[in-house]
Amino acid sequence: GSGIEAAAREARRRALRRTALRCHADAILIAHTKNDLLENIIIRVLRGAGPAGLSPIQAKNGIIIRPLLNLTRGAILDYLDARGLTHQTDSTNNDDRHLRNKVRRHIIPILDQRFPDWAQNLQRAAETQRLVASHLKDQAQEIISGAQHRPDGALVIPNLSSHHRIVQEETIFCAINSLQQRAEPAFQPDQRQRKIAAPRRATIRKAIETRKTTQLPGGTLAFTDGGAVISPTKSPNFEEGYALLAERDGVPTVITHEGG
Repeated sequence: GSGIEAAAREARRRALRRTALRCHADAILIAHTKNDLLENIIIRVLRGAGPAGLSPIQAKNGIIIRPLLNLTRGAILDYLDARGLTHQTDSTNNDDRHLRNKVRRHIIPILDQRFPDWAQNLQRAAETQRLVASHLKDQAQEIISGAQHRPDGALVIPNLSSHHRIVQEETIFCAINSLQQRAEPAFQPDQRQRKIAAPRRATIRKAIETRKTTQLPGGTLAFTDGGAVISPTKSPNFEEGYALLAERDGVPTVITHEGG
């Protein structure tokens, strides 16, 4: 149900985590460069991401470490050439059907030519967005901590309208993400996970403006007098979709059956 690039990325992530578990590794080192970081920011700008989405890739996220983020792709290739070391280039890097390749091959060369300082300015702006996102998330979590959890799983947030619009938006966004994560099983290295669709901020923003009941990925948003109620999407029928935890070659493995 996802594009080939996203599917390949998920397959790589599972393979790396499987290997880390088998080898009792403390960390997984990923070769993202400064170019990847900048491309990621541009792609998210084009897709209309919020402050969190515009934050730069982090050098460390759990056991994932990216030690090359301060180095450009060109610097790494120069290093290899100077030492006579070979490398491989993925043939799909030249396929303009993928947005990242369009950005890399067409947009960035224009930026390099017309705006010499664009890279450091964009990275500085992304760091500002990271700080904004962190502040908004802290405010949202504080509001959510005072919410009421109903027996049916719904989250009742009183007095939401007393806060600034952007804080309301972030609170609803975080609340729905929280409900989705609560409904998902814990990650297993071999698990073929169902993709969690993120609620679109534009939809949340329109719902806040109109105060109309809105269906979002992971839940239904309804408004009360000054507050909001977020009801989670019902869990799937496990007679048709279930998972069993087994062991294969000493590695915990999830065996899934998706019905049909």
